Amino acid sequence: MITPEEYLQIKVLRQCGFSYARIATKSDLAENTVIKYEKEGYLPAKQKRKKGSKLDPFKEEILDWISEHPDLSSVQIEHRLKEQGYDGGNTTVKNYLRKVRLRTKKAYLKLNFPIGDSMQVDWGEAGTIREGENKSKVYFFVAVMSHSRAIFVHFTRRMSMEFWLECHRFAFEYFGGVPQRVIVDNCKTAVLKNKRGLKPQLNKTFVDFADHYGFTITACNVRQPQEKGRVENGVNYSRRSFIIGRNLVPFDALKHDIKTWMDEVANVRIHGTTGKKPIEELEKEREHLRTLNLPYDCSVAEPMKVSPLCRIRIDNNFYSVPSEYVGETVTVRRGTDKIRIFLDDKLLISHTRSFKKREDVEAPEHAGQLLAHRKSAELHKLQSLFLKLDPVAEEFFRGLIEKRFNLLRHLRKLMALGEIHGTDELVIAIGDAVSFKVYSSDYIENILENRQRHKPQPGVLHVTHKKDMLNLKIDQPDMDIYSKRGKLK
Repeated sequence: MITPEEYLQIKVLRQCGFSYARIATKSDLAENTVIKYEKEGYLPAKQKRKKGSKLDPFKEEILDWISEHPDLSSVQIEHRLKEQGYDGGNTTVKNYLRKVRLRTKKAYLKLNFPIGDSMQVDWGEAGTIREGENKSKVYFFVAVMSHSRAIFVHFTRRMSMEFWLECHRFAFEYFGGVPQRVIVDNCKTAVLKNKRGLKPQLNKTFVDFADHYGFTITACNVRQPQEKGRVENGVNYSRRSFIIGRNLVPFDALKHDIKTWMDEVANVRIHGTTGKKPIEELEKEREHLRTLNLPYDCSVAEPMKVSPLCRIRIDNNFYSVPSEYVGETVTVRRGTDKIRIFLDDKLLISHTRSFKKREDVEAPEHAGQLLAHRKSAELHKLQSLFLKLDPVAEEFFRGLIEKRFNLLRHLRKLMALGEIHGTDELVIAIGDAVSFKVYSSDYIENILENRQRHKPQPGVLHVTHKKDMLNLKIDQPDMDIYSKRGKLK
């Protein structure tokens, strides 16, 4: 395609008598091109029609979305668009976002913390362990002193409140005091709500813990992990230096191994930022820390109702309670290693906490108590039924108490004899036993069996002459009993 200026030059030179070859040489064009344009004239190139995009109807809405939520991904936006009728692909969305989204790098101020000012805390996930058929996660708590960079790490089986509090307590004990404040993220064990522009709503249990040790709680802004960057780095450092490649079983060995790592590796190294050993800086920092109070009870109390199976349920495991407290609402104090069950201020039982699944934790004495309770209930019921037989049964019962030790066995046998021989026969036998002052179910059994043995049995009917059969009078049988029996069936 030649320009309009080149076409005008061809026309002028041609009018001046120049050959096609000379014109091609002067204008630096091919001779065929010169011939074509001289004969056909100049035709402007056709403008290509710009195709519309399937995304055009939605572009304004996309701009609104990313202005409100700058981190929305192309997949999330595509999902929203599909709900509104968009039938294009993800590449179209991604290309548009690349054009309109401002990619600016965030700049952060370097934070300086006064000596003894604060401790930053966070959780990490170490991996999973298998114990028999059970598989569970292992977590690790990390605390870093903001000034000295001294680090504390503790492994746990849960991240619930009792573990959260106990890890703080262990960290204070390791560092040798309490800082002015503890910097946390927005985990529910610390912060319940944290809306921009409003004061964070802190967890009351954690506030009570903070009041006990005398520190204040500083919550980071939402999605601003750089505000506790030192513990973020501490989590990554712990994972790289200690956890990766390590067998997490047995779990209890981790407590000893991590203590050795903190004392001989993490806190004696030359820190990359400060150029100093954290343990030496911590010695200076301890002079500015608060003195530790008496240890805080980190267990968490919760009311629970004892089931008919004499159990309470925690984390898919069942723990036994004495049978006499079935149906009672008890207070369960859930600790990191113990489950203690109280009724008012009375400790009913203390169990070792299980971290397996669907395990039944039963105290050995509770099974015996339940059996004794059931026997007592059965004895009371049989006693009531026996005394209702006849006034003479009361006198026999008093004698039974005086003479016999296994009262339940005798009552069971007496009530069974009544079922076999009938209540009337049993009462007569009891009367005979009382008259002879013999108080035993075995004696009653002998009386009933002897009477059954000496009862006259019906004799055989002898008919000497056939004609005598004509004089026999036989009652008409009652056929209704057969029809009644049929209906019952």
